[in-house]
Amino acid sequence: MEFQQFKKEIETQFLRNVGNDPDYTIRSLTVPKNGVDLTGFTYMRKDGNVGITLYAENMYEQYKASISIEQIVKENLHVMREYSKGMPKKLDDDKLFCKENIIPALIPSRGNEALLKTVPHIPFQDMQIIFKFAFEGVGGPSTTNVTNSFAQKHGYSGQELLNIAKNNAVFKDRIIITPIVNYNFEDLPSKRNDDFSYINELQERAVIISNTDLYYGAAAVLDTDVLSKVSEAFGENLHILPSDIHGCTLIAESEKSESEVQDLQYMSNILATLPAERLSDSVYYFDNKTKQITKPPQSQEKTEQQCTSQTEPKR
Repeated sequence: MEFQQFKKEIETQFLRNVGNDPDYTIRSLTVPKNGVDLTGFTYMRKDGNVGITLYAENMYEQYKASISIEQIVKENLHVMREYSKGMPKKLDDDKLFCKENIIPALIPSRGNEALLKTVPHIPFQDMQIIFKFAFEGVGGPSTTNVTNSFAQKHGYSGQELLNIAKNNAVFKDRIIITPIVNYNFEDLPSKRNDDFSYINELQERAVIISNTDLYYGAAAVLDTDVLSKVSEAFGENLHILPSDIHGCTLIAESEKSESEVQDLQYMSNILATLPAERLSDSVYYFDNKTKQITKPPQSQEKTEQQCTSQTEPKR
């Protein structure tokens, strides 16, 4: 069965199972995620504003693994009902959607054109900085976008939002680094105020930077104080690989050449990163002296040479 037909069948089955419930309903909605439109099914109280959303794309993977539609609906509906137990009808918007809960997030420019019309954003290399409210939701850590209407209501420019977000404890205190060999986070990561000196003794001098939720953690690279600590621990500047929207890889400059890190980035995007979580095909460079994130030096030289050759007068 093709995915479009599967979605229709799943929605029909959900509505059939929930249709007579006096208190709850289930709604189908399109959820844009990193340039990819996902189909969500939200289970919520009829008189509430909060619910549990599960995605048809994940259910389709179950179907391809030879699980019947009836069993998929049964299992996912059970999860929705269990998570809904004790859930409040409504969330207190004033407490959740406040400036103290704002964090920055990095998303790719390409594929997010429609989203960028609705949210404040700042270009950052080939990516965009947007802003999210981060808070403890019913089922755990949650985020939702800061919208243009919120920014306009409070008179915030994009730069003002960035200053607020970068200084909020909800952003700074959740930044973590861990050796790349601990990519599955079996060992506890280091926090931003910990001693990083041990990373220079690693066999592979590379670390992952993210946040404690491992969710939209790539923006941790915007904290150049942390990048500077990593750089000082390695004793040199850093290659930055925007692995996905949830985290970046920092590699000591002498560990790999620019071409090697670029190859790593390409391979990661092809083999390991889901399309909905892909951040960039490019790699970047952190200079601890200037505290700036730029294109790698060789790439900058090529760009400058191209610009020079284009502007030279014809003879």
